[in-house]
Amino acid sequence: MLWFWSALIAAVLWGLSYSLGEYTLKNGMTASSQMALFSLFMMPVYNLIAWRNGTLGTGFEALRSNPKVLVSFLVIAACYSVANFLSFYAIQQKNATVASLVEITYPLFVALFAFLLFREMQLTPGVMLGGGLILAGICVMYATG
Repeated sequence: MLWFWSALIAAVLWGLSYSLGEYTLKNGMTASSQMALFSLFMMPVYNLIAWRNGTLGTGFEALRSNPKVLVSFLVIAACYSVANFLSFYAIQQKNATVASLVEITYPLFVALFAFLLFREMQLTPGVMLGGGLILAGICVMYATG
């Protein structure tokens, strides 16, 4: 059950960060300046956390010893960087609520890539229904807004 509370708290924090992100973007910051400043703040924080957990060396070893892990990591880093920038750019261009509602479709892409890359079928009837409802909601939003 800890996974559920972790995911829910993450959602709450994402909601807060999007709302505050819209405020900072409407008051002088740009998506690119915000992301640049975030990276300056986050790098020492994440390094400290990994060092305190004793996992920083483990991460470097995984990158060094397995080329597939290294390539995957670099793709993740690129995707994460571009996606975060585009999220804040979308907020800057529209607003936090609409941008986040469109981004809610990402679980559909998680399922697609899990299947395409790893041949994992993670869809159950309930997950498919929920994903369909999310997609339908995004279509309604796009068509009316």
